Amino acid sequence: MSLMRLNLWLILVALISACAPPPQQRSTKPTATQRLQALAAQGDPVLGKFAWLAGTWAGRDLGPLSLEVWEQPHGGVLLGHHQDVDGAFTPYFSYLRIEAHADGVALHVHPQGGEAVTYRIVETGPQMVVFANVNQSFPRRIVYGRSGDVLKVHQDGTEGRTRKSFDISFRCIAGPCQGATLEGDDHPGKPDHRGP
Repeated sequence: MSLMRLNLWLILVALISACAPPPQQRSTKPTATQRLQALAAQGDPVLGKFAWLAGTWAGRDLGPLSLEVWEQPHGGVLLGHHQDVDGAFTPYFSYLRIEAHADGVALHVHPQGGEAVTYRIVETGPQMVVFANVNQSFPRRIVYGRSGDVLKVHQDGTEGRTRKSFDISFRCIAGPCQGATLEGDDHPGKPDHRGP
């Protein structure tokens, strides 16, 4: 009886194997997702030198949590935004855009989502860029510099006759710059101006 069961079992396995579809040949043609990934990975010919900004950056130098997010540059534009988060409240945010124009590259800052304030590049270096707008009181200059997983932003200018400046240090928390987390929970008091 057990030999008969074994034979039936073998016949059943053979029938199942015979009815199974043949293994499909691996296609060398890329999938739609792979084609899109390849297109997105292509660098921007003009703004590719600013790809070091890409990622999600976080810091607490201004009191509340400050977040700055930059996308990879594509189509002559590098998009970003800044947000200060104080619990369930966003006291400040701005939309950011570094864009290639016929007359050069500019940073457009939309404070609180309003009209853009435009800053032109006045200096660049390895993982460093300085934007300025001489017609703007504060900030007149915005400096971005990266060292490893730290992004530093410096802003200076005047308010009335008083010279003003501040610095924010961000750590990479996600994206292409990934590799660091915030250290400690201590942070200074809140100044009267937030973010770029």
